[in-house]
Amino acid sequence: MNSRVINIILPIIAIIIYICINFVYIFFAKDRYAPVIENIQKGDKMQLDFIAAGVCYAILGLGWYFIGVTLALAYFDKLKQRSPTWSPLVSSALSGLVGGVVYGLVLFGVHNASLRSLFASRYPLDLVLQDIAWGALYNMVFTSVYMIIWRKLTNPVDL
Repeated sequence: MNSRVINIILPIIAIIIYICINFVYIFFAKDRYAPVIENIQKGDKMQLDFIAAGVCYAILGLGWYFIGVTLALAYFDKLKQRSPTWSPLVSSALSGLVGGVVYGLVLFGVHNASLRSLFASRYPLDLVLQDIAWGALYNMVFTSVYMIIWRKLTNPVDL
């Protein structure tokens, strides 16, 4: 496969899909978030800063690729050395699980713990745990799928 596709186009498409799936989560969870945000914003109707949201999602997508995927690729190399008998599919999936869950736990954990520390009981603990679980699971699964596709494109005969 052409290296341009693997190194440029695949990450761009993956980042776009990554952001879109997160939008879908927010859309379905909006009824859960709206009262909390309105409570924090002093009972006014929920207000959004779309420029800040755009910057946030750009950082989220780029962070996923440059941190989560980089961790997964590094772990993939370690797995190849430590467990050479494992199939590339297993190594790809496992490395994606590790890289994704680490990135998701750190990112969503820091974000939600910061919100909880700033707004105390106005930002409920169950919402903190829900969002951290979403971030860890979502990043784990998405990064695993990405790593499997990446491996299939870089070595189509191995799988």
